[in-house]
Amino acid sequence: IRQAQGSHPPQGLPAPLRSSPPPGAAAAGVPEFIDVIVGEWYHPDERTQFMAGLAELDQRSAALGSGRFLDLDSGQQVALLETVEAEAFAARKADPKAPTPFWLRLKSLTVYGYYNSAVGSLQELDRPAIPGRFDGCEHLPAARPGGL
Repeated sequence: IRQAQGSHPPQGLPAPLRSSPPPGAAAAGVPEFIDVIVGEWYHPDERTQFMAGLAELDQRSAALGSGRFLDLDSGQQVALLETVEAEAFAARKADPKAPTPFWLRLKSLTVYGYYNSAVGSLQELDRPAIPGRFDGCEHLPAARPGGL
């Protein structure tokens, strides 16, 4: 994905998804997470659909006067993504059994990757993903004198 789209994350994403205080998706390693999921875990058909969605985003950006999505200013990015999101929800509502639209996949991967990272869970939410401490080899005191 990074090779196809460049190394900079879109700045038009909602606040927890971009690199701004608190740290955003780029600082949390979300682009690398998405690269692994799409590149190594997606079925080839899903990967093709996802990459086509990225290409379509750039095509729509070109129609706005930019060669690529990343070249749009942040206001144009937000406007385009709001349109894409509305279309994705409408498509999902019209045919719930159709493949998940690109934008919903991208947004889901971004949110999942962010809030399961140390940045998202510890810095923004201020809670570990798995609460409590685990000491697997902790010796327990005897329940009663002389007992096991």
